[in-house]
Formats: sequence, C-alpha cells, structure tokens
Amino acid sequence: MGAARARPPRRRPRPRRRGGPRRQRFRIRLNAYDHRILDQSVRRILDSVRRSGATVTAVPLPTKKNKWTVIRSPFIDKDSREQFEMRTHRRVIFVSDPNQETMDALLSLDLPAGVDIEMKS
Repeated sequence: MGAARARPPRRRPRPRRRGGPRRQRFRIRLNAYDHRILDQSVRRILDSVRRSGATVTAVPLPTKKNKWTVIRSPFIDKDSREQFEMRTHRRVIFVSDPNQETMDALLSLDLPAGVDIEMKS
C-alpha cells in the first residue's frame, strides 16, 4: 500500500487587468568599472527625475567579475601565475509616469566619463 500523497496548493488566478490607460514606464541601465562614479551618477539621475515629478525606483544589480589567469614567466615556471580581475558594477533605474520635463532633465544631465548609459522603454 502506498502512502497518501499531499496535493500541491492551488494557485490563485491573477486578477486580470482591466482596460484603461497603461502606465508609461522606461528603464535606465548604468554600467561602470568604478562604483563611486556610478553611485554619484545614480544620485544625480534620481534627484533630477524626482524634481520633475515622475516616480523613480533604483535597483542595484549583481557585479559582473571577469577573471584572467596568466603565466608570469615566459619560460619554465608554469606554476607561477598571476590573476587579474575586472569588475563591472551595474544599476537599473525604473522611471514611471515621465513627462516632457523628465525627459529634458535626463537629456541635459552631465554625467562623468566612464559611465555607460542605456535607456529602454
């Protein structure tokens, strides 16, 4: 005789979204090798977007680490190696309900060199 199996819990159906205006929203992804200039850039973006009246949320993403191992000596010492690492720090900012003032503020921002910015709706 087999043991009685427990049924998995029933999932509640998600409430359907009714027809209505869909919230406008876009995201800004930032990448940099230096976390200090990245955080400074995020603060500038958050301040300017909040001043324009849009809703904004910032999320830190995991840091990407690229590692390389190279042999130190060109000849016989294979056991002597050196490791190098490059870290890419990443953040994403979600902007909801933007207006023209928000877009003008974002386009007029002067961010430091070394910060890669990608905007997507």
